[in-house]
Amino acid sequence: MLNSILKQIINRRKSNFWVSLEILLVFCFLWYIVDYFFVLNYNSALISHRDLENTLLVEMGIIKENHSKYTPTPPEEELENFQRFINQIRSYPDVEKTGLCSNYSYPGSQGQSTSQFKAVNDTLTSPVLAQFFSIMPQEDYFGVFRHTSNGQPFSLTNLEVIDPNSVIITKLVEEKLFSGQSAIGKSIAFNRGDDTPYRIIAVIDDIKRFSYLRPVPCVFFLDPITTPGVANTSISIRLRQGVSIDKFIEKFKKEKALDLEIGNFYLKNISSLEEIGKRTVHTYYMINQIRLRTGLMIFFLSNILLCIVGTFWYRIHARMKEIGLRRAIGSTKNRIRSLLVWEGLILLLFVLPICLLLEMQVVRLDLLDTLGYTEATSGMLPDQTALRFIITNVITLLVMVTVMVVSILLPSLVINQIPPTEALRDE
Repeated sequence: MLNSILKQIINRRKSNFWVSLEILLVFCFLWYIVDYFFVLNYNSALISHRDLENTLLVEMGIIKENHSKYTPTPPEEELENFQRFINQIRSYPDVEKTGLCSNYSYPGSQGQSTSQFKAVNDTLTSPVLAQFFSIMPQEDYFGVFRHTSNGQPFSLTNLEVIDPNSVIITKLVEEKLFSGQSAIGKSIAFNRGDDTPYRIIAVIDDIKRFSYLRPVPCVFFLDPITTPGVANTSISIRLRQGVSIDKFIEKFKKEKALDLEIGNFYLKNISSLEEIGKRTVHTYYMINQIRLRTGLMIFFLSNILLCIVGTFWYRIHARMKEIGLRRAIGSTKNRIRSLLVWEGLILLLFVLPICLLLEMQVVRLDLLDTLGYTEATSGMLPDQTALRFIITNVITLLVMVTVMVVSILLPSLVINQIPPTEALRDE
């Protein structure tokens, strides 16, 4: 059978050249898209040790000095008013926990702060680039987002001593700065000339900024509430399990809007942190990129499906005599279908080495997108170029084989219904 198929391919080498060229182009483009989704799904499968379900951001508004309702308030009284504002929220039914942070340190924020950190008294270890957060320890920020430490729930209430120079780091920071040793009790500092030491009081599990990224090194500074910092404070809350977010928001705004008009503070808005994260992802055009690549994948697969269906439909009709003769001498429908399918797959195998050579040039020129890559997380599967290349090509090959088999079977199923006598008479 193989010799017969090879002869058919050679005899139709001109038409096979154009079919092979299209298979080549579609295979390479499809591989590029498969590679992107491979990395995307790999990152999405990585665990982020925090939970944003049932969490909300309460936005506090502050009346400006030029407003008619502004009331001059001493700093001590303003701090008391802010605490009353928090107490009103914490005591509201169905609110499980409240957390405070500043400088857009809540999950899904469009802003982020990063800096290099070094281990104090260690000049040999390279600094690590980390995202840092400002957390106010008076409330349970880590409990709101259900951070964990060694897989167990983490809360500031578990810590005995918290001072202004305390920090909490994630495991990636610990691994990079302390070579796998325990970091608790040791100190880190900004790697920018300011050698103020910050003592590490806890290490929590790694988190991701967004689901499609890898975990990132993080440092949490514990800053007490001060009057100047109140204006930049973000209030996050976790609802009790089973509470409808939409109904809670509607009810909360209706019942607490007046109660939260305290001094110069008022309720500005309340929204789901999951929705805030989705909007931020839209801002970075990530959703558009995924949609574009999904559309291109569908286009390429549809293109090769239509092309191969049309090509083999024409070929089968052009070979009516041959098919009729094979049927007349005893070839079964399945055998004829197998011949046609194998003819298409052998064309694919002929083209495959050229596809791999072209793809290697793409890899060599570093044109592939490795989402979320950082030096701190280097060495993961997407960074192992050879293995990633093999896996994505195997996936692409399986997709191409499936599409080609379907494309060839469709016309062969129709032509096999024609009696041998009619096929011979057509000649």
